[in-house]
Amino acid sequence: RDRSSVGEALTAIATVRSASGPELSQAYADAWRNTDRWIFKGGTGGSLRTRTLPRCVEIARQEGRPLRVQLEVVDPTDDALCEAYARFRSTPAASTRDDGWTRERVRKEVYATVLAACWHRQRFRNFLTVELGLSRVVSTFRWDLSASCVILTQEDSPSPSLIFDNDRPH
Repeated sequence: RDRSSVGEALTAIATVRSASGPELSQAYADAWRNTDRWIFKGGTGGSLRTRTLPRCVEIARQEGRPLRVQLEVVDPTDDALCEAYARFRSTPAASTRDDGWTRERVRKEVYATVLAACWHRQRFRNFLTVELGLSRVVSTFRWDLSASCVILTQEDSPSPSLIFDNDRPH
């Protein structure tokens, strides 16, 4: 019992949580549910395009509240940057699912994210604001910031993500 209560106390005072699998999925779901903003910085924005943006827009629309989305992805016009990102995603340490990363694929993934953001903005302009930035730097991390937390993830890595809750002192 003492060990259990000590473990609960340590969890309660932790400023950073690590999560993977279902716990990470739940952290994203909680963040989507209670936010009026989403700020994303990462590689091509695939997860933002396919999961986060549609879900945040759907929830904001249902609840009748405004949503502000900022995203920063790699610059698809920078050949060297796209090549560097493709090489990084093709390394065995970074690539857990797919080794078919090329400069052209990076470009297409980024354009797909930009198109998705513009499509959502056009369709839901009465409550959705979208700001888009193009980065000249490749980062091995992706971060998502909502009103309740920041989720920091290593690009395409099986390593656990870090979650920084807004109500914690970190």
